[in-house]
Amino acid sequence: TVHLSCASLSLAYQKITKEELKELLNSDKVVILDVRETKDWQSSDYKIENAVRIDPHSTKLADLPFSKDITLVLY
Repeated sequence: TVHLSCASLSLAYQKITKEELKELLNSDKVVILDVRETKDWQSSDYKIENAVRIDPHSTKLADLPFSKDITLVLY
C-alpha cells in the first residue's frame, strides 16, 4: 500500500501496514483509492468498502477533487 499526502500537490509517500490502514479507515480525512488494474479489480474477491475506484492509466492525482487536508491511500 502506498500512502500519499496531497498538500499543495507536493506529493510525498510512504508505505503503511494493513494494521495502520485499519486505523485510518474511520477517518473523514482519508480517502482510499483502489488503483488496481481493471482485470485484477474485477477478478478480486477483496475490495475495501468505500474505496474510490480509479483507472491508474487515465486518472491524474492532480485532477482528483480532494482538498490538501485529505490523505490519499492507494491500494
